[in-house]
Amino acid sequence: MAFESRSLGWAVIMIMVLARPSSARYKPSAQDFARDKLLIQELMNVTSAVPPRLSNITAAEFQEYFQAGIPVIITDIADTWAMREWSCSSLAREFGEEEVMYWNYGEG
Repeated sequence: MAFESRSLGWAVIMIMVLARPSSARYKPSAQDFARDKLLIQELMNVTSAVPPRLSNITAAEFQEYFQAGIPVIITDIADTWAMREWSCSSLAREFGEEEVMYWNYGEG
């Protein structure tokens, strides 16, 4: 059932987007954004504009939020990641002599 309501919500959102004037000069107003935000929250069954902040959440608990389409902020997800200790100085110290390849998509 949650999937069906989310699908309906996305269908309505797409209709809203497609129903907008096609002129390149169209600029949505703050009222347009506020109205759309409320409609999307209603369709997606979101009761707050700010997702709940959770910690020590189990996979099963996360699955419940995910299946219901409810966004959450997981506050302690990166606590055990080794890269949390990285800094520009530590990366320069450890890998400063390494060659890397980079590109910029804006340069073609």
